[in-house]
Amino acid sequence: MTRVTARRSTMLLATALTAVGLSGCGISWSDREGIIRHDGVYVFHAPGISGDVPHDHFFAAGLLRAGVQEVKFVDWTTHSPGRNLMNTDLHEAQARRLVERIRGFKATSPEARVILTSHSGGAAIAIRAAELLDVGENIVEQVWLLAPALSPDYDFGPALERVPRIVAFSSPHDGLILGAGTSLFGTSDRYFGDAGGRVGFVYNHPRFEQWGYDPTWLEFRNTGDHLQVLSQRFAWRVIGPSMLNWIPPTLPANAGMAGAEQEAAAPAAAQP
Repeated sequence: MTRVTARRSTMLLATALTAVGLSGCGISWSDREGIIRHDGVYVFHAPGISGDVPHDHFFAAGLLRAGVQEVKFVDWTTHSPGRNLMNTDLHEAQARRLVERIRGFKATSPEARVILTSHSGGAAIAIRAAELLDVGENIVEQVWLLAPALSPDYDFGPALERVPRIVAFSSPHDGLILGAGTSLFGTSDRYFGDAGGRVGFVYNHPRFEQWGYDPTWLEFRNTGDHLQVLSQRFAWRVIGPSMLNWIPPTLPANAGMAGAEQEAAAPAAAQP
C-alpha cells in the first residue's frame, strides 16, 4: 500500500467514524414509571467507540417494543474514539465499573433478568464485564455481541464459566469498519486484521451462538453493514424474541466448560 493510498484509506475511515459518531442523546429509556416490572428483563447496552449514536437508540426502542422493561446505556467512552478502541486499561476500568453497576442493580432488584448487549468496540466492555463476575454469581443471564470488534480467535471460555449464553453476530458485508478499520487500527483486543464481527469466530461451544448474516434479515432492515444490526425492526422482531424467550440451563456453580452438554438453543434454530 502506498503512502497516498494509506492516507486516503485513513481519511475514508475517519469520515465513516465521524458519521457513526453523530450523537443520539436526548432520548431517555429509563423514565417508564408505571410500566416497570422488577422481575422483568433489563438490558445494559454498551455502544461502540463513538458512544451512543441514533442507531443505539433505535435498537433500544426495538427491544422495548419486544417486551424488555428497560435499556440502560453504558457510558464508557471518552471524547477520543481512538483511545476508546485501543486503550485496554480504559476497557478494564469501564468493565469493572459496569460489574459494580450491575451488582448494585441486582441488590435492589434481585428478581430482575439482566442481559448485556454491545455494539462494535463496546463488545470489549461487555465481554470483559462477564469475565469479571464471580463463578456462580449468576447475575447476568446473556451477553449479546453485535458486530463485535474482537479478534476471530477470542477465547470466550472464561465468560461462559460465568454467563450461560453468549450470542455473537458477524457479517461479511461489514468490510469498512471491521475489515479495513480493524486491519489499520486493530480490534479492541489489539488484533490487526478482519474482526470476528466480520469473518466469525473460531471458538466453538454449545452455549456460544454464532449468528452469521442471513439475507432474509433484509425484511427487518438489517443489510448486514456495521450499523444495521441495530435496526429497530431487527431488535423488535429477531433479537428481542430470542432474548426474552430463552430459558437458561441449570448449571452447577463451577460448571464452566463442563456444562457444555447442557446445550442452549442451537444458532440455526434461534434464527428466523
